[in-house]
Amino acid sequence: MEPPSQWTLNRRKRKAVALHQQEQALQQLLQEPADEQAGPNEPGGVGVGLYLGPEAEQQADLKQQADLSFNEAEQAGSVEADDFNLLHQAVAHADINEIISSDEDLCAEDLVCDFFEENLEDRIVQPEDDPDDPGYALNDSDDEQDEDEDQSHFSFDDEALNTQVNQGRACTRRELLLLNLAVASKHNATYEMLIDMLKSCNAGYGRPGLMPTSKKALRKLLMRADSGINKHAYCPKSNCKKYLGKLQDLERNGLPIHCDCGQIIPINKLNWFVSISLKKQLENFLTTPGILGLLNYRNTRERFNENGIEDIFDGELYQEFIQQGLLSDDTNNFSFVFNTDGFSLYKNRSLSIWALLIRLNELPPGLRQRHLFLAGIWCDKGKPNMNAFLRPFVKQVNRLSTEGVQWRPDNGEEITSKFYPIACCVDLQARCMVMNMMQYNGQFGCFLCTHYGIHLGGSRKYPILPYANIPNAQDRSDVSIRAAMQRNEFFEGQLGPSVVMLLRHFDLARGNGIDDLHAYYEGVADFLFENVIAVLYDTEEAFNIIDLRMKSTRSPIQISRKWTSIRKRATFKGSQWGTFIRYFASVCLHENNLDDDYVELVSFLSYALFVLSRDSITPDELNRAEEYIGLFLQRFQASFGAINMRPNVHLLSHAVNSVRSHGPTWTISCFNFESWNAKLGKNITSPKGVFDQMVDRHFLKILLHESLHRHDISDHIREELQTILFSSPRKEAEEIEEAVMVLGIGTRRRTSEEEQRLLLEREIAFQSIIEYDRLLVRGVEYRNKDYHNDTLSDNSCALTWEDKIVTINKIIVVLNLGQQTCVLLVNEHEVDHPLTYAHHVYHLIEEKELSVLKPKLLRVPAIKMSALEETYAVPMANTREID
Repeated sequence: MEPPSQWTLNRRKRKAVALHQQEQALQQLLQEPADEQAGPNEPGGVGVGLYLGPEAEQQADLKQQADLSFNEAEQAGSVEADDFNLLHQAVAHADINEIISSDEDLCAEDLVCDFFEENLEDRIVQPEDDPDDPGYALNDSDDEQDEDEDQSHFSFDDEALNTQVNQGRACTRRELLLLNLAVASKHNATYEMLIDMLKSCNAGYGRPGLMPTSKKALRKLLMRADSGINKHAYCPKSNCKKYLGKLQDLERNGLPIHCDCGQIIPINKLNWFVSISLKKQLENFLTTPGILGLLNYRNTRERFNENGIEDIFDGELYQEFIQQGLLSDDTNNFSFVFNTDGFSLYKNRSLSIWALLIRLNELPPGLRQRHLFLAGIWCDKGKPNMNAFLRPFVKQVNRLSTEGVQWRPDNGEEITSKFYPIACCVDLQARCMVMNMMQYNGQFGCFLCTHYGIHLGGSRKYPILPYANIPNAQDRSDVSIRAAMQRNEFFEGQLGPSVVMLLRHFDLARGNGIDDLHAYYEGVADFLFENVIAVLYDTEEAFNIIDLRMKSTRSPIQISRKWTSIRKRATFKGSQWGTFIRYFASVCLHENNLDDDYVELVSFLSYALFVLSRDSITPDELNRAEEYIGLFLQRFQASFGAINMRPNVHLLSHAVNSVRSHGPTWTISCFNFESWNAKLGKNITSPKGVFDQMVDRHFLKILLHESLHRHDISDHIREELQTILFSSPRKEAEEIEEAVMVLGIGTRRRTSEEEQRLLLEREIAFQSIIEYDRLLVRGVEYRNKDYHNDTLSDNSCALTWEDKIVTINKIIVVLNLGQQTCVLLVNEHEVDHPLTYAHHVYHLIEEKELSVLKPKLLRVPAIKMSALEETYAVPMANTREID
């Protein structure tokens, strides 16, 4: 038997001391005059001595436990018996009691532990905390807390619990099942836990057959039939993984498989992945009431600048699909972005899981990020063979783009919708696998041009050309990539054919857009800051100033990851680097131990990435961003050398063309897909049946989201489901006009003289007003300046479509003759732009008098920052990103 750990021994020591103190109390009781009354177990008290009551009886038992505790520790063999003798003598010695009585701050437990550790710390080699010990992770005060907890027990004796339960509102079996499924999904419950919850409902309602009581019965009730899930076999050899066919067909044949790599594989030794029918998922999704109206967002959206790039619909690639008649207004066809990425399970890092997801572009931005479709799952050690994994995907997508899906919107006429792949959104590692090309750190590693690169500092770099003897590079095209693939040999970075070349209507060059998460934020912003740190005059002072400026900054609620410290940047997520480089970096580095040349370098990148991710990008802004990226690359290479021209830095040279092709960076960002991969990983609660767990729970969540639109669900159940699924309390909301809603409960009052003057100046008739703290404009929340000003969030500062920075003073609804009008009382700020090339940073010079503003003029929330007794405002680039 293994000796007990140091933690266990210390715990036993504390227990022994406590028992010794109780033993002393027992001895005092024995010395006092005994009560002549016999105990309940000793009639008359004859032959057994005097009964001292239950407390003394308990103390006697505790004394016996103390002796056993010492004996048990001695028998463990981890320390010598002499040590325990010394300990026992120390505990029992009268001098200790004298010391305790003379110093109230010193307890016997501390003395004994000190004695024990001084004599034994060199003999016992064990970790400080023992996870196998039942008391692991308890602190020294746990014994005292346990004693306090023992004084009060949980109880069901409250008289309020005697109230008879009567069903207040009608509730169908469907609604009750949905509520239970929503709770189970939110907390990632196992099937066993879900079944127990359903059994509890049966018991509570007194109806045994109300809810299903087995996994089989649940699936039958939910009509889980053929979901279009197919298993596909591939060679288990790690450097082969060739596609071998559908597993069902191979099992029916029953013969061993002869792979081209020379392996002879028995049927039961085959590895497999799953493909999931996109057609069935889309057919089910298209039954959602009102879905055709939502999918018409590209035509109903509000345009703020007719010449601006505001969504993927404004990109050159989508416009070409329209011109070809594939996505024109007179069709009901749609497009999608697809992604694949790998993640590991926390409990099994060697197991790699790759999910294949698609996202419809025609839905409104919020809904398109919420409704993704799962096309395949690969689960194995190591990376997948993409030509095998994507093969079923390419086949079914080609059928979707030629045959389409037949469906009937809102009981209307049957229509056929076709779906086209418009963009592939993946990180650099997955990109080279999907395209079957040289990895980004090899020759011709750029997937957008033929830059040869140069080997510097142990890896491939891509300096600005011309450089040394590197030949000039050309942008890749769909034609050039297909020609390289068809050579079936290494040519300009292409290793051979990729199955995606068979994907109809997909442009192999422009269809590969650049992901902002991995390329710009994690790849460049993080790397730039580490290089800037090296040239700071005083790093410690600079960090203190950055933290001071950031900690005094209250950011909008749309930025959910709040600031910690620049010293913890190693733990920053990509979203944090994205917010830092675009919104905070220029102000944080302003006059902060850094040469102006480097401040300008940061400003170039800050402004360019801000513009590329805006909600509306004008041609002038895009041209300026392109100019600043060119200046950034030149100065970055001049300042830090070609050795730091990493692949992600080089990708900036293609950033503007990617936006011209696909729209703002958020339209093809990996943020949304990364979030879904994390959710898929949480679906796995057991190492067995990984595929079934991921697929079942994924479709269950889709079912729950779709249930919110069912007509046979009551409003109060729908509200409760929404609260459970989206982990947010229901907000009291009232729509005042289109795209404008007030939140919470307002305060009705008379207008002040100033308010009357302001309303009359704008010719707004009024009788009374209702004041609110919050409102939604196009789904974006804004607040008045006094709303919870003690928190880390502030949504009172905003940028308007008139390019003005305002602070929201009051949110009021004006009542007049039964009509309601929502207006904002704001303070506009006089501004300038003094921070070098960061034109998106507004310096607040002076606050103007109160004025009236229509809510729809609000564009985005803005962030107020202070530096050197000056105040700056930085508007958010957009409100559509996943933070």
